[in-house]
Amino acid sequence: MKRWRPALKHSLTVVLFLFAAVSIFAQFNVVSQNEVGGWAAAADVAGNYGYFIQGNDLTVLNVSGAKIQRIRTMILPSEPAEIKVSGNYLYLFYAGSDSAIQIFNISNPALPVPANRIALNSSWSYRNHIDGNRLYSAMNDKIAILSLDDPESPVVLKEYTISAQTIFHAGNYCYVGNSSGLVVLDVSDLNAIQEKGSLDITVITDILIKGNTAFLAVINDKNGINTVDVSNPDSPRLLARQQLTYTEGSATWIYNPQRIAMDGNQLYAGCSGFETSSLFVINMNQPDAPEVLGSARMGNGQYPSSTSLSLVSPYVYVTTGSSSYGFIKYDVSDANNPVITDCFEELWDAKYLCSDSDKFYAASAERLWVYQALNANEQILLGSSETWPDLERIYAASGIVYAVRDSNLFIIDANDPANMTQLGTYQCPVNGSAYRGVMPKGQDVYLIADVDEGTSFVEVVDVSNMSGPAQKCTLDLAGKARDLFIDPVADRMFVAVGDDNDNTLGFQVIDHSNTQALGVLANHATQGSPSCIWYSDNRVYIGSNHSDETNGNSWFLESFDVTDINQITQKAQTGGAGIIYDVVKKDEYVYASVQGELEGIGKAAGLLDFYGSEPANGNRLNGYPGRMILAGGSSSFHQGHLFIFDALTLLGIFSTAIPSSLMIALVSLGGLALTIITYCSGYGSLLPLLFSGSAGLGFLGVGYGGSAVEAIQTTAYQPARYELSQNYPNPFNPETQIEFQLQDIAKTKLTLYDMTGREVRQLFNEVAHPGQYQVKFDATGLPGGIYMYRLEVNGQYEIKKMILLK
Repeated sequence: MKRWRPALKHSLTVVLFLFAAVSIFAQFNVVSQNEVGGWAAAADVAGNYGYFIQGNDLTVLNVSGAKIQRIRTMILPSEPAEIKVSGNYLYLFYAGSDSAIQIFNISNPALPVPANRIALNSSWSYRNHIDGNRLYSAMNDKIAILSLDDPESPVVLKEYTISAQTIFHAGNYCYVGNSSGLVVLDVSDLNAIQEKGSLDITVITDILIKGNTAFLAVINDKNGINTVDVSNPDSPRLLARQQLTYTEGSATWIYNPQRIAMDGNQLYAGCSGFETSSLFVINMNQPDAPEVLGSARMGNGQYPSSTSLSLVSPYVYVTTGSSSYGFIKYDVSDANNPVITDCFEELWDAKYLCSDSDKFYAASAERLWVYQALNANEQILLGSSETWPDLERIYAASGIVYAVRDSNLFIIDANDPANMTQLGTYQCPVNGSAYRGVMPKGQDVYLIADVDEGTSFVEVVDVSNMSGPAQKCTLDLAGKARDLFIDPVADRMFVAVGDDNDNTLGFQVIDHSNTQALGVLANHATQGSPSCIWYSDNRVYIGSNHSDETNGNSWFLESFDVTDINQITQKAQTGGAGIIYDVVKKDEYVYASVQGELEGIGKAAGLLDFYGSEPANGNRLNGYPGRMILAGGSSSFHQGHLFIFDALTLLGIFSTAIPSSLMIALVSLGGLALTIITYCSGYGSLLPLLFSGSAGLGFLGVGYGGSAVEAIQTTAYQPARYELSQNYPNPFNPETQIEFQLQDIAKTKLTLYDMTGREVRQLFNEVAHPGQYQVKFDATGLPGGIYMYRLEVNGQYEIKKMILLK
């Protein structure tokens, strides 16, 4: 359920810095933080509900209908690696420095309630198997056996040192897979665990035991489904190996099985392959002679991998990392012809963003996405298209998106996000060029491009006829181009150029009053290699970086008065250790995305972890004086920071740490007096525009200028006290019914919106008592299409979509 999110937590550690010169502490506060998408790590399905881990998000899904429906999403302190459902409990397994088990009570399956969190004594938890009231956990350096007699408080019964990547328990034995092969452990006496036999099969990614047969998912030299006779635990014996292949024409692809499940004699294997993944159905009636019955391919993503597999006959649910089709539902009722019946889509691998009014446009490796911000905590997906994958820079204005990739410019009509169309394309005529920036003004689009030889140029393209863009002129630049910004009033543009290997560091002022012949008006040097630039009210704000073997990385933020371009003067500067990636000016403040620290920063005024407790003294991040980070959080290499500066003096006002951050867009929601800063969330190094691991979208709301927005609650996972159901029937014409349930007396409002966010009708508005409510909605007179209905209960919200067919 969408609601005010906890502002203080491990993965979004908030640090407030006090400065004697500026006393505006009360005017700034982080009012919300939200995330969309990320790496599809795992899921488990129980009955009608799916519990899906994507990045830092735990999403509850209704999988009972023809379409998978989101029920609610909760932000987690970090990214779990695995999820398991057992009875009325949900177990999340965290790896790395935050290695832990987090338990949720799901007595109400639609509403996970946090019960406990237990730290593990291993740096990495790979795979876990629950058998009865025991939990068997495979870690990098050992296995752990835990009692679940009290499901909310697992107790470690025994740890045994062994390299382990996957584990399965059956009878008196644990079957452990690692990079060396299969090991059988006798665990009938936990005080005297014995290693029995072993089998050299590398690398095992999953294990199932049925009777006296072990079924192994194996990659590398013996890849495929390996069947092993384990009737004699002292001497496991390989029976057969079935490779999983797909043939198209003369080409054959071999797939690596990642996760397996079994129903009767049929085994289901979720696999990975280059730019595709597959589900295979294999007949194991004769374990020594496996037979592939059928398969289904999913050809979306960079390198999609089956990160989990759940079987609820006749459906198999697979999560696919490295793909926005993160949660896939296969119908396997016909074993010879399994088919994908639905998938839950969410952005991942965000590479670039821009905003236009209340809409976000996101470019990912797979497609172009369009989101709408309803308020600080609610963003909805309006549409996406796979026509334009891997866009490198985008700029939106009046529903038109100008996007570049390599040497190509695309002009895209996104006014109907569900049906975006290409209006025109243009290819740079200079061989070996790659566009680094794009910005429209009037009927022209301005581009900066780098060339293989290390030179750059500005290009003006006439887009008055969008179906046939035409070049007007170019201008060579003295140095490598990094960023550009166009004066919205005067006929001039500002281009950041240069790097540490030449003497052209700085920015150029370019006259474009004659778009047939550009001219350089001025050059000005900067302290480092420029990476980002912004212009506002005769001020240029430019971020640059410098690196040397003695001092490492350092960043600079400078402002220049360009009122008189013949006498450009520096007005202010600041900097610190690290790297600056982006800078944006909004009202009287400058926002900067930095991996590093700020010079002259004072002692941290306060810091709270995810549970609201003060950290112990001495928990300081090495090399970052005064910034206290809880042990077990994200590593310093992955920490980014949003800095806010006074626009006139560049005096630091506010800082917040965000993981893998790159500030790339601002959207102002004037009614809430907020600035929403979007950034890439999840693990991954701070490389400009490119992220590894789980890279979704983040939304950080920063109150400013005496914002009337109240500070949010800091209680982790405060359970919602209401439920909103999907309308039925859906699709409908012309009547449908909406149900919701209240657990407390509350001011309650049910409102209908169209896809532009315009309010269409108020369906319910009163102070309501606890109970079940049914609201009938008659859409007579409304045009067909997609609508949204929002339930607001005491300031908290939940939104669902409905489809009116006419």
